[in-house]
This record gives sequence, structure tokens and C-alpha cells, in this order.
Amino acid sequence: MLGKFISTNVKDKKGSKAENIVWDAVNDAFYSRECIAYLNYPIFSRDFNSRKEPDIFILDKELGAIIIEVKGLKIDNIVAIQGHKWIYKDFYLDEGNPYQQAEQQMYSLIDCLKGQQEGIGTKITKRIVVALPYITRAEWEARGFHLLPSAPMVLLKDELTSKGVLDTIISTYLSKSSTLMSVKEWESIIGFISGGAELEEDSDECLVKYSYLYIASTKERIWGDIAYMKSLVEKGKKVIILAPFEKTITWFPVEFFSKYEKAYLFQYYVSKQEFKIDEPVVVVDGESADGLFAEKWFELFPSFNKGQYLIEHASVDTNLSITAGAGTGKTTVMIQRIMFLISMKPDLSLKDIVMITFTRDSAQEMKKRLKDELLSRYHVTNRPDYLEYAEELKEMNVSTIHSFAKSLIQELGFVLGFGRNVRLRSYTMKRREIVESVLNEYVGNIPMEDLGFDGFRHYELVKIIEGFWDEIERKGLNENQIQSLQWGDANSEQDQKFNELFKYVFPRAENYFDRLKKEENSITIGDLVRKISQISIVKADSLHELSSKMKYLFVDEFQDSDDVQIKLVAQIAHILNTRLFVVGDIKQSIYRFRGADYTAFEQLQKQVEDGFHEEPLQINYRTSKGILDTIDGMFKHWASADHLNYEEKDRLIGNEDSTFGSNEFKLYKYNKWADELNGKLMREIHHAQELIKQQSPKPKKKKIALLVRTNNQAKKLHKWCEDHGIVTDMNVGGTFFNSRAVKDFYALIEAFLYPGYSKSVLNALATPFFDADVLLDHLVHLEGDNKKILEYLRKEHDLKEEFEAYVNQLKIKPVFAVIRHFLSRDIQQRLYSSELSRFEEGPNDSEKVKIKQDVKQYQKNLNHMMNLLHQQFDSTNATLYGMYSWLGLNIKTNRNEDEPRIDKVDSEEIIEIVTVHKSKGLEYHTVIIPFTDQIFDFERDEMLFDDERKEVGWFIKKNASSNQNHNKLDDMESTEIIKEETRLLYVAMTRCRERLLIFVPDKPLDQTWSMQLGKFYSGGAMI
Repeated sequence: MLGKFISTNVKDKKGSKAENIVWDAVNDAFYSRECIAYLNYPIFSRDFNSRKEPDIFILDKELGAIIIEVKGLKIDNIVAIQGHKWIYKDFYLDEGNPYQQAEQQMYSLIDCLKGQQEGIGTKITKRIVVALPYITRAEWEARGFHLLPSAPMVLLKDELTSKGVLDTIISTYLSKSSTLMSVKEWESIIGFISGGAELEEDSDECLVKYSYLYIASTKERIWGDIAYMKSLVEKGKKVIILAPFEKTITWFPVEFFSKYEKAYLFQYYVSKQEFKIDEPVVVVDGESADGLFAEKWFELFPSFNKGQYLIEHASVDTNLSITAGAGTGKTTVMIQRIMFLISMKPDLSLKDIVMITFTRDSAQEMKKRLKDELLSRYHVTNRPDYLEYAEELKEMNVSTIHSFAKSLIQELGFVLGFGRNVRLRSYTMKRREIVESVLNEYVGNIPMEDLGFDGFRHYELVKIIEGFWDEIERKGLNENQIQSLQWGDANSEQDQKFNELFKYVFPRAENYFDRLKKEENSITIGDLVRKISQISIVKADSLHELSSKMKYLFVDEFQDSDDVQIKLVAQIAHILNTRLFVVGDIKQSIYRFRGADYTAFEQLQKQVEDGFHEEPLQINYRTSKGILDTIDGMFKHWASADHLNYEEKDRLIGNEDSTFGSNEFKLYKYNKWADELNGKLMREIHHAQELIKQQSPKPKKKKIALLVRTNNQAKKLHKWCEDHGIVTDMNVGGTFFNSRAVKDFYALIEAFLYPGYSKSVLNALATPFFDADVLLDHLVHLEGDNKKILEYLRKEHDLKEEFEAYVNQLKIKPVFAVIRHFLSRDIQQRLYSSELSRFEEGPNDSEKVKIKQDVKQYQKNLNHMMNLLHQQFDSTNATLYGMYSWLGLNIKTNRNEDEPRIDKVDSEEIIEIVTVHKSKGLEYHTVIIPFTDQIFDFERDEMLFDDERKEVGWFIKKNASSNQNHNKLDDMESTEIIKEETRLLYVAMTRCRERLLIFVPDKPLDQTWSMQLGKFYSGGAMI
């Protein structure tokens, strides 16, 4: 093997010109020798905690290991040589120790070789030379440096010839070996040094796959290492520097490094005070970071997010369980974790990663954030693999748990008797029909009073059974589990009759419903996760037949998972050996009414054999540090009462940068019985708007939110604000089927269905679907004559072209085709114009913004409704009557479907009224909580289960009937309600950025939020 010469080609490094002069001479001298030589060869310690980099490193079969330390000094730059220390002037450093530096590099190299092959260190001769390519032999000796006992062997300008280089190197050594290496040993060492790859390959690419954490020691040392770090970020490697001094423009030019900072590839943190370490400490790809972060001096970097780093860099084979407090950047860390995985495992496809989010909006946002991250990295590095990943993102499964389960059931539904084209349906009407049918079976022709249900009408029993059946479904119980439920003893003879009724009805209803769904090859949303979980238990091996490899499964908001979802995740991990990343916050578990189990993390850990690495995220990037410090005392108090899971690891730590223009937390008292709240609240809203307008510098967030517990509270606030001329935007849950878009569409379908009924046609013409301004005054003379009204509409409002033409098309074309064509018309512009015309003097700026938002929401609601209709009905066989009936029922009964989210203008002019549930994941400049006197619990029909879902208790409000199981489960339920309400208050209080204002009654009321806040204002003391 002739000499092989590899340059890492680092640009703009200080002294690189001098290095290249010596490098060229080394190339000439060693060209015909059996060797390998590197310009700038990085040597990492075996624990990756430090890095050293010889300027020139040569491994020669005969001469051994040679390190040449190059200094671009001129003779006048050297003041003195004092032992190892060289004193400089007019140089970029004040002093240096070139020989000792090379010596330490040699020892690091030999240490690495020893780790590769025992005893090899004694078989390698070690040589060190200091090269000074700008100084001649005459200049050196004229200063008398050649006479100093502390002066090392130097390679000077005159000796930069093939002969001179070799003679100088041969004449010196640090230690000489008396034993020659075997051919096998030589080949082994060469393979180890070159990384076992082609020699032309860039060596540091193999060493740093993803990130490079550098803890600086001195300014001088970091100056010498900047070029290497610059080369890393250019290749798309993340570089993080922790230093006891500020970075300067000279070292880190803004025009170069700023673009990498924006792409999250370069980060620089400065310690709160100086610290001293002898050598820079380096961590490559997160290896051995745990031990490093335990160092005392590491606490001097409060802005560096240790938790995020450890999560991002955890081993690729690790299951991760992440506690992410409010505003701690969990989305960022999830995305960076994916970046780490695809860097460490280049063969990993994004199709092998599945991510489950809580809502459709969250899924879309996650995909957008991932795409932005990949494209950002591509734009600054030009690495084609980032662009390829961005393209592949279209095939990555990022979805809600129900969409994820649907995709699985389409592949595996055959196990339970479903076809591949299984459809998703609501079955609202069918479920009611089943309940009525089973109830009729039970009742027969016997009067209600004789059955023991005196005082109850048939429809009332249907409603009770429907409600309880919904609760059974929310708990994820299958037919066998329902059959084996333990109903316990009754409190009275009538109560026993209800027990017997429920034992009879629920198993049969579930059985009939299951058979119907298989016949029609359809399932409900409630079925999705339950059926997949059933498949994973009944026929676990079938999961191997999935088209997706599912090597990694990310689950967001895991604290809101129910028992069935927890089991499904555990089964996937067990059967497919999928690595898990579950993230959430117990303190924000607020969906217990949907079956969510706030102990989800604990339950999953019991079910996954491989265990989890647990890591908390505590640095908060949302809320002002002063507010966080104040409310921490409240959270600790609630924890001491066992109302909130809150330990030291849950504490939200304010970011050093999160002290904003405003930093205010106040509790406002009001007299509950003197109707003071309305006036005080309106004054505070106006005051908050003025503060934001006058704030300097302008705040990042301007939005003001009124956070409420219920939709009725939201409606009350909307009326109060409207009366005071305050523009509001309602953001509450379950409003989709009561939205204007859905009701207008319902009116349109009714008109298409009954085109000869003038009332239906007039209702449709009043919607934005038509450009028809029909004045009712013009219809009075027609005296309600149906035929005359329709004739008038044809003549005056072009009914034939605008409406009846579509009616005729519906007779010969598929319903969906006609409706899609109808909705393609310019509805938005008509709606916008119509809304503007409502204001006699024209709308003000805030009203215009609100109108634009409403129009966007209207269009998005229409699109969402069409998606739901496609899920419910077959495209070719759908009927107008089927759509009309389905929509009508949902408008009357469905309070679960949310309106899809739109991007809203961030302005203090429009006050957002939002329920706590809808505020999850959102943040506002100012949060105002006006109602703290809502009672936690109220009497209603309810069904309760024990933790194992075996015992069931029930209570019926009308006659206060219950079974004995309910008596003992009710106390547990009351405790759990207090805990969930406390978690809701926690969520509400952690949405603000700069101001948090809470209104409380003069005296705290039991079983209300004011009870939880009472300790902090009772006795007249206010915060």
C-alpha cells in the first residue's frame, strides 16, 4: 500500500495556511511509504467526553505514530520558551504549549488503540514534532532556541523537503518500540484508524452522526476548535456550545452562524458565572451525557434544557416516558427526537414511525412542524436526504388514535369478521332502535307499573339505557366483559328491578349491535380502538401482517388515554418490538368523562416488560417567571391535600428569557350576591386591552382569553360582552352540529328534498348558498299560497336556474356529485358581503377581523361536514333523505363534535371566550378566569365502575334509585371529581404568558374552584 493522504478540508481555520504548507511537504515525503496520513484528525476519548485534534497525524508501518503540531508563528511572535510554555506577542494567542498539546493528543490516540487491541500500544513507536513553516533554521538559532533543554525537535522552513521532513521525524521519538507489528496487527490498526471504510471518506462523518456538545475551557482553545465545529454544522450536524464567556462576532460571524441558529443546528449558552475546566469537554451524539450533567458546574447553565437534550439523545432502543409540564416545548422535543433517530439509523424510514396525537388539528400541526424542520435543515445544508425525508413525510402516519385504529382495522378487521373496506359510521339512530327493541323484548305487553318501573315512561327508560350504554362504551368494555359485570345488591325492590333490567338489556344490545356492524361491514368511532385491542389479544400474531413496520410509536397527550388505548400501545410494543415514546402530563389529564385514566403512565409501565427511561421537561417557555414562582406555592398546597400530582420534578421553571413587559397575577374579590361581577369584569377587560396597546416593546402575544368551565358560562360572557360593545370569539367544545354552516346546509338539503314546499325553499334561499335577498313583505299579498310563492320566486329570484336546475340533476346524478358541484360556487364572498351589510354605519376594524374569521370558519365547517358525510354514506348510494335524517338527528343530539380549528388573528381587540378543555395547547397574553363558583358535582343519572371495570354502580336521578355498588363507588367518585377539577384549574392557570387574573367570591365556596383558591385570599388577603 502506497501512502494515503486524507484531508478533512476544514475551511477558514486559523493557521490553516501554515498547516497546508507542512501537509504538502508530508505528502511528498511519505508518498511512496506504507502509511496513512490525516490533516486534522479528530480523536475522541472512549467515553466521548473530550476531543483532541492533531494538525497532522501519520501512521507509518515502519516509523510508527507521528503527530505534527503546526504553528504559523514568525520568529518575532515568540517572546520566550519557558519549559512547555511558549510566550507569544502579536499572535492570536498570548501563550501556548505546542509540544505538550501534541503529547496529550498522542496519549489519547494510544488510549483509543488500546481499547481496540490489547497490547498494541507497546508495539507502536511514538514521535512528536513541532513544525514552524515560517521560521528558518538561521532565525531559530539566532535567538538561541536550539540551545534550550526545554525546546523540542522542530521542523523549520528550510527542512520542508522530502528528505528534511523524514530526517527530522526519524531523529526524534517520544517512545520507541522494540517489537514490530505483524501484518495482521498492522491491517487491524489501519482499519481501525480509517473507520473500516474507503480511505477517501471524510473521517469525522463517521464519528459525529447527529450532534456535538462542546463545553469550552478557554477562549484560546475554543478559537482553535471553531473551524471544526463550523465544518460540522455545514454538514447538518447539531453543534451546542456551553461556555463561561459570551460569543463574539469575530469568532462566530453572524452572517454564517445565524442561519444555523434559526435551523436549530447551532446553539450557544453562556454560564451565569465563570467556571474552570482544564480541557474542553465533548459529548458526541449524547453518549455518556448523564454523568456529565451531574457535574456541579453544569447548574451554571439554567437556560440549557438538560431534559430536552437527554430525551432527544436517548438510545435508539429505549422506551421513553416523558412528563411534559405546561409550556415546556414537548412538540419541539418530539420533532428533534425524530431528527436524532433518522440520523442515527440512516436506513430508518419515516413510514416506520407512527405518531398519535389527541386531535386532528394537532396531527396537522405536527406534520407541518416536521416538514418545516426538514426543509429548514435542507435549506442551510443542501443535504438531499432532508428533502427526501420531507417528501416521504406524506406517507408517515401522524393521526389521532381513532384514525390510527381505523387504518389498522382496515388491514386486520378480517380477524373479527369485518371486510377490508370497513366503513366508519355513527349508528346514532340504529343504537336507539336497538335499545327500544331490546327494551320491548323485556317489557312485552306488561305495563310499566307492573314491571316495577312505576312513574317512568318508555322513552325515559330508553334515554337512561342509552346514556348508560354510552358510558359502557367509553370504558371500552366488550360483549364478554359486559356479560360478566357484577351488579351487586339493590337498595329496594324497585332498585332490584332496574338491576335485572340492566343485566338483560346491555349484553343483548351489544350482541345485536355487533352483528349489525358485521353485516354492514361498518364500525363506530367508539369501536375503533376497542376492536383493534381485541384483535391484539385474540390473534396477536396478526399484527405482524401490518404493512407498516412500526419501529417507533410516539403517543402525545398520553395522560388522556383510556384503558383500551393503554392496552393497545402495550400490545404493539410487545408483539412488534416497537420502541415507545409516550409524552404527557398527569396534571393536565382532564378528559376523565371520556374514560381517560390519569394513571395511564403507571398502567403502561406495568404492561411493558422492557421498561422505560423516564425524563421530566420542566423549563417553561410560555409564562412569565414571576407568575410561575407565585402559582408554584398554590400547586404545592393542592398536592399536600392530595388533590394534584405535583412533586419537585413537576415544578415549572421559568426560562431566563421569560420575564416579559407585564408580570402580573391578581385575585379580584366580588360580592356574589350583589351582582358585582359583570361590571368589574368588563372594566378589567377594557383595562387589559389598553395595557396591551400601550405596552412597549410590543408583546409577542396580544390575545386576551376569558377561560370558563362550561358552555353555559361562555354564553353568559358572550352576552355580557355584547352588551358592552366588546367583540368576542367563542371557542367551546361540541358546537359543530349547531354551527351556522351545518344548519344552513341542513336547510339546503331539506329544500332539495322538498322542492315543492315553499317554506323549505325560502329557508334555503336565506342562506349564503344563494344570492337571493327575499323580502318577506313582498310575500304578504300571496297569503301563504305555496304555488304562488314558488312562482314568485321563479320570476323575481331566478329560482329555476339557481335552484331547480340542481333539483333536476339530483334525479339523474349521484347526490354527492351534485352537492360538491353546488358547493364549489363562491359562497365565501356572498357570506362576507352579507355580514358587512348588517352594520348600518359599517363595521369597525375589530368587527371586520371577526367577520373574516367567521367566514373562514364557515368554509372549514362545510369541508369538515362533507368529510363526515362521506364517512357515513356510500358515495354512489347516498340519498338526500338519509343525509337529511342523519343531519337532523345530530343537530338535535350530537354535542361531542368540535369545529375544526382555523388560524386566528392575534389581536387584543377580539376577546376569546374559551372553555378550559379547548384551551389545551393554547397560550394568551392575558388570561382572565371570571367564574370560580361553579359547583363541581351535581345530581344526575350516572354509572360508575371500579378500577378493574368489574363492579358497576348506577344512580337514577328521577326517583333516586341506585344499587349498593353505587353507594361505595360514589365516595371514590367524589374524590376523583375534586382531583379532576383541580387539574382543570391547573390547566387554566398555565395558559397565560404575561398576566393572570382570577375573580373569586368574597368567601370561598365548598366544591368550587374558589375552595382551592381560598387559602390564598381568605381573611381579606389578596395576591
